[in-house]
Amino acid sequence: MKQRYLALAFAALLAADGPLSSLHAADAVPLTDFSGAWRLDDANSDNDATVTKKLQDESRAEQAASNNAQQPTSGSLPSATEHAGLHGRRGGAGHKKDKDDKKTDDEPAKPHAYPLPQLLKIDSVLLVQQDSKSVQVRLSSGDTLNGRLDGGSQQSLNGAAIVRSHNEGGKLVMEFQFADGSTLQQTWEMSADKHTLTVHEQWKPIGLQQPVFYKRTYVALG
Repeated sequence: MKQRYLALAFAALLAADGPLSSLHAADAVPLTDFSGAWRLDDANSDNDATVTKKLQDESRAEQAASNNAQQPTSGSLPSATEHAGLHGRRGGAGHKKDKDDKKTDDEPAKPHAYPLPQLLKIDSVLLVQQDSKSVQVRLSSGDTLNGRLDGGSQQSLNGAAIVRSHNEGGKLVMEFQFADGSTLQQTWEMSADKHTLTVHEQWKPIGLQQPVFYKRTYVALG
Protein backbone atom coordinates (compact mmCIF):
# COMPACT_ATOMS: atom_id res chain seq x y z
CA MET A 1 0.00 0.00 0.00
CA LYS A 2 2.81 2.40 0.94
CA GLN A 3 4.69 1.75 -2.32
CA ARG A 4 1.51 2.12 -4.36
CA TYR A 5 0.72 5.44 -2.66
CA LEU A 6 4.21 6.76 -3.39
CA ALA A 7 4.02 5.61 -7.00
CA LEU A 8 0.66 7.34 -7.56
CA ALA A 9 1.80 10.52 -5.82
CA PHE A 10 5.06 10.50 -7.77
CA ALA A 11 3.18 10.18 -11.07
CA ALA A 12 0.85 13.03 -10.14
CA LEU A 13 3.73 15.30 -9.22
CA LEU A 14 5.57 14.49 -12.42
CA ALA A 15 2.53 15.56 -14.41
CA ALA A 16 2.68 18.96 -12.72
CA ASP A 17 6.43 19.49 -13.09
CA GLY A 18 6.35 21.44 -16.33
CA PRO A 19 4.73 24.71 -15.22
CA LEU A 20 6.68 24.83 -11.93
CA SER A 21 9.97 24.23 -13.73
CA SER A 22 9.26 27.06 -16.17
CA LEU A 23 8.31 29.39 -13.34
CA HIS A 24 11.51 28.94 -11.39
CA ALA A 25 13.78 28.90 -14.44
CA ALA A 26 12.98 32.59 -14.75
CA ASP A 27 14.10 33.36 -11.19
CA ALA A 28 16.51 36.29 -11.47
CA VAL A 29 18.39 35.60 -8.20
CA PRO A 30 20.91 32.75 -8.52
CA LEU A 31 20.65 29.94 -6.01
CA THR A 32 23.17 30.04 -3.16
CA ASP A 33 25.71 27.24 -3.26
CA PHE A 34 25.26 25.29 0.00
CA SER A 35 28.03 22.76 -0.77
CA GLY A 36 30.14 21.78 2.22
CA ALA A 37 30.01 20.14 5.62
CA TRP A 38 27.63 21.54 8.24
CA ARG A 39 27.25 20.74 11.94
CA LEU A 40 24.09 21.41 13.95
CA ASP A 41 24.30 24.35 16.36
CA ASP A 42 22.23 22.90 19.21
CA ALA A 43 22.09 26.13 21.18
CA ASN A 44 20.41 27.99 18.33
CA SER A 45 18.18 25.19 17.02
CA ASP A 46 14.76 23.92 17.99
CA ASN A 47 15.01 20.41 19.44
CA ASP A 48 12.64 17.45 19.90
CA ALA A 49 11.06 18.91 23.04
CA THR A 50 10.44 22.28 21.40
CA VAL A 51 8.82 20.78 18.31
CA THR A 52 6.74 18.42 20.48
CA LYS A 53 5.40 21.40 22.45
CA LYS A 54 4.60 23.26 19.23
CA LEU A 55 2.62 20.22 18.03
CA GLN A 56 0.74 20.01 21.34
CA ASP A 57 -0.06 23.73 21.32
CA GLU A 58 -1.35 23.59 17.75
CA SER A 59 -3.39 20.47 18.56
CA ARG A 60 -5.03 22.20 21.55
CA ALA A 61 -5.76 25.31 19.50
CA GLU A 62 -7.39 23.29 16.72
CA GLN A 63 -9.44 21.23 19.20
CA ALA A 64 -10.62 24.41 20.94
CA ALA A 65 -11.63 25.97 17.62
CA SER A 66 -13.50 22.79 16.67
CA ASN A 67 -15.31 22.66 20.04
CA ASN A 68 -16.31 26.33 19.78
CA ALA A 69 -17.69 25.76 16.30
CA GLN A 70 -19.86 22.91 17.64
CA GLN A 71 -21.35 24.95 20.51
CA PRO A 72 -25.16 25.35 20.18
CA THR A 73 -26.43 28.74 19.08
CA SER A 74 -28.62 30.86 21.39
CA GLY A 75 -31.70 29.85 19.40
CA SER A 76 -31.16 26.19 20.24
CA LEU A 77 -30.81 26.68 23.99
CA PRO A 78 -33.78 25.67 26.21
CA SER A 79 -36.05 28.43 27.53
CA ALA A 80 -36.03 29.43 31.21
CA THR A 81 -39.26 27.50 31.78
CA GLU A 82 -37.94 24.39 30.07
CA HIS A 83 -34.68 24.68 31.93
CA ALA A 84 -36.47 24.95 35.29
CA GLY A 85 -38.68 21.97 34.48
CA LEU A 86 -35.68 19.95 33.46
CA HIS A 87 -33.97 20.71 36.77
CA GLY A 88 -37.17 19.87 38.66
CA ARG A 89 -37.27 16.42 37.08
CA ARG A 90 -33.62 15.84 37.72
CA GLY A 91 -33.67 16.77 41.39
CA GLY A 92 -30.43 16.72 43.31
CA ALA A 93 -28.75 14.39 40.83
CA GLY A 94 -29.25 16.97 38.11
CA HIS A 95 -27.40 19.66 40.07
CA LYS A 96 -24.52 17.31 40.64
CA LYS A 97 -24.33 16.53 36.93
CA ASP A 98 -24.29 20.25 36.10
CA LYS A 99 -21.26 20.68 38.36
CA ASP A 100 -19.56 17.68 36.78
CA ASP A 101 -20.25 19.04 33.29
CA LYS A 102 -18.81 22.44 34.21
CA LYS A 103 -15.72 20.82 35.63
CA THR A 104 -15.24 18.86 32.42
CA ASP A 105 -15.75 21.97 30.27
CA ASP A 106 -13.16 23.90 32.27
CA GLU A 107 -10.48 21.24 31.84
CA PRO A 108 -8.06 21.92 28.95
CA ALA A 109 -8.38 19.60 25.99
CA LYS A 110 -5.82 16.82 25.93
CA PRO A 111 -3.73 17.24 22.75
CA HIS A 112 -3.43 14.46 20.23
CA ALA A 113 -0.04 12.79 19.93
CA TYR A 114 1.62 13.61 16.63
CA PRO A 115 4.92 12.18 15.36
CA LEU A 116 8.05 14.29 15.03
CA PRO A 117 9.55 14.83 11.58
CA GLN A 118 11.74 11.95 10.51
CA LEU A 119 14.64 14.26 9.63
CA LEU A 120 14.77 15.79 13.11
CA LYS A 121 16.68 12.80 14.48
CA ILE A 122 19.14 12.36 11.59
CA ASP A 123 20.17 15.88 10.63
CA SER A 124 22.94 16.70 13.14
CA VAL A 125 25.51 16.68 10.31
CA LEU A 126 24.87 17.61 6.67
CA LEU A 127 27.31 16.85 3.86
CA VAL A 128 26.06 18.84 0.88
CA GLN A 129 27.05 18.46 -2.77
CA GLN A 130 25.40 20.82 -5.22
CA ASP A 131 25.67 21.62 -8.92
CA SER A 132 23.50 23.51 -11.38
CA LYS A 133 20.98 20.66 -11.70
CA SER A 134 20.74 18.95 -8.35
CA VAL A 135 21.55 18.91 -4.65
CA GLN A 136 22.56 15.86 -2.63
CA VAL A 137 22.61 15.85 1.17
CA ARG A 138 24.17 13.03 3.15
CA LEU A 139 22.64 12.95 6.64
CA SER A 140 24.25 11.87 9.90
CA SER A 141 22.34 8.57 9.69
CA GLY A 142 23.95 7.76 6.33
CA ASP A 143 20.69 8.33 4.45
CA THR A 144 20.87 10.47 1.34
CA LEU A 145 18.53 13.27 0.44
CA ASN A 146 18.38 13.99 -3.29
CA GLY A 147 16.65 16.89 -4.98
CA ARG A 148 16.41 18.24 -8.50
CA LEU A 149 16.82 22.00 -8.80
CA ASP A 150 14.36 22.48 -11.66
CA GLY A 151 11.25 22.01 -9.51
CA GLY A 152 10.88 18.40 -10.60
CA SER A 153 9.92 15.54 -8.29
CA GLN A 154 12.28 12.83 -7.11
CA GLN A 155 12.00 9.91 -4.72
CA SER A 156 14.39 10.31 -1.83
CA LEU A 157 15.32 9.06 1.64
CA ASN A 158 15.43 5.46 0.37
CA GLY A 159 11.98 5.84 -1.16
CA ALA A 160 10.35 7.15 2.03
CA ALA A 161 9.46 10.54 0.53
CA ILE A 162 8.92 12.42 -2.70
CA VAL A 163 10.90 15.64 -2.85
CA ARG A 164 10.52 18.75 -4.97
CA SER A 165 13.25 21.40 -4.84
CA HIS A 166 13.55 24.86 -6.34
CA ASN A 167 15.26 28.21 -6.06
CA GLU A 168 13.23 30.93 -4.38
CA GLY A 169 15.05 34.25 -4.34
CA GLY A 170 18.43 32.59 -3.84
CA LYS A 171 17.10 30.28 -1.10
CA LEU A 172 16.73 26.53 -1.51
CA VAL A 173 13.18 25.30 -0.94
CA MET A 174 12.64 21.57 -0.49
CA GLU A 175 9.13 20.12 -0.20
CA PHE A 176 8.68 16.58 1.15
CA GLN A 177 5.61 14.38 0.85
CA PHE A 178 5.65 11.20 2.93
CA ALA A 179 3.71 7.99 2.38
CA ASP A 180 1.20 8.68 5.19
CA GLY A 181 0.29 12.10 3.78
CA SER A 182 2.49 14.14 6.13
CA THR A 183 4.40 17.04 4.58
CA LEU A 184 7.57 18.95 5.39
CA GLN A 185 8.90 22.10 3.80
CA GLN A 186 12.44 23.36 4.30
CA THR A 187 13.80 26.77 3.31
CA TRP A 188 17.58 27.00 3.36
CA GLU A 189 19.42 30.31 3.64
CA MET A 190 23.04 31.19 4.29
CA SER A 191 24.52 34.06 6.26
CA ALA A 192 26.45 36.78 4.44
CA ASP A 193 29.78 35.46 5.79
CA LYS A 194 28.85 31.93 4.58
CA HIS A 195 29.59 30.48 8.03
CA THR A 196 26.00 29.85 9.12
CA LEU A 197 23.22 27.87 7.47
CA THR A 198 19.66 28.32 8.74
CA VAL A 199 16.92 25.88 7.73
CA HIS A 200 13.37 27.08 8.42
CA GLU A 201 10.98 24.12 8.53
CA GLN A 202 7.23 23.60 8.39
CA TRP A 203 6.00 20.21 9.60
CA LYS A 204 2.41 19.10 9.03
CA PRO A 205 1.69 15.54 10.19
CA ILE A 206 -1.48 13.85 9.01
CA GLY A 207 -4.46 14.97 11.10
CA LEU A 208 -3.15 18.44 11.90
CA GLN A 209 -4.81 21.25 9.94
CA GLN A 210 -1.90 23.71 10.04
CA PRO A 211 1.86 23.12 10.06
CA VAL A 212 4.14 23.97 12.96
CA PHE A 213 7.22 26.10 12.34
CA TYR A 214 10.70 25.51 13.71
CA LYS A 215 14.31 26.08 12.68
CA ARG A 216 17.63 24.27 12.62
CA THR A 217 20.90 26.24 12.55
CA TYR A 218 24.24 24.90 11.32
CA VAL A 219 27.84 26.09 11.38
CA ALA A 220 30.34 25.40 8.60
CA LEU A 221 33.05 22.82 9.24
CA GLY A 222 36.51 23.47 7.87
